[in-house]
Amino acid sequence: MAARDHDAPRVNGDAKGRSRDATLETGSLPRHDLLSSVCHDLKDPLASIVMGAGFLRRVLPESEATASARRVVDAIQRSADRLSRVVGDFSDLGKIAQGTLVLHPASHAVAEMTRSAFETSKALVAGTEIELALRVAPEAEAARLRCDRARVEQTIVTLCAAALRLAPERAKIELAVATTPDGGARFEITVARESAGGMAPQRPDGAKLGLALAKGLVELHGGEISASSTGDTSSFCASFPGDSPPKPAQQKRSRRRKDATAASRGAAFLAQRTMKREH
Repeated sequence: MAARDHDAPRVNGDAKGRSRDATLETGSLPRHDLLSSVCHDLKDPLASIVMGAGFLRRVLPESEATASARRVVDAIQRSADRLSRVVGDFSDLGKIAQGTLVLHPASHAVAEMTRSAFETSKALVAGTEIELALRVAPEAEAARLRCDRARVEQTIVTLCAAALRLAPERAKIELAVATTPDGGARFEITVARESAGGMAPQRPDGAKLGLALAKGLVELHGGEISASSTGDTSSFCASFPGDSPPKPAQQKRSRRRKDATAASRGAAFLAQRTMKREH
């Protein structure tokens, strides 16, 4: 009996070990933990690349002899900046899935937010043949919205980036803002092909991450996001409410009910709709 009693803990320990091994083999680590770990590991080397490229750009003299080198450095800088945005998007998406992304609402000027996001988005189309335009409705010039300004601007820039990925080589992307009947704001990003014979988008799958993030941020504000496609025009629309923005406690409960998989599926649906073209 003593031997059996002595062996029992060992058997139990082996079972726990097998359970841990099975966890590793099946990859059942929570997705948000994996996202957080990967994003954390990528941030430091990415920061070094961005800083290094910036340093090289400053020290290289403006001369014909260094023109090729400066172009390479600029390409490295753009790629590193884009990858930094992707890492940031993954990190924010993980926080939304965990319910740890907290909004800091305050009253902000709608037109000012939109123009700020527009200026940031200009860097996305640099070096392309795509035109980025802005249209602010007259009633939006004096409108204010209670929201987390940084997250609203992030949503606009993210949708512009998604539109860029869905756009052909020659297209026009327009960012338009108007007010809603409840005192909220409606941001619409439209992609119009230059002609019916324009080239098809080259990177449609790359838009899914941005759309998932934008969907999560808009819904945290109590708003809605949608997509539509008609002929040569596709558009994303993000509406933020003005009458009853979510309170912090409501945000927390709402976030806990949300799942990252649902957000991804919703984003995939949005991307699929925008990729439809009339033949």
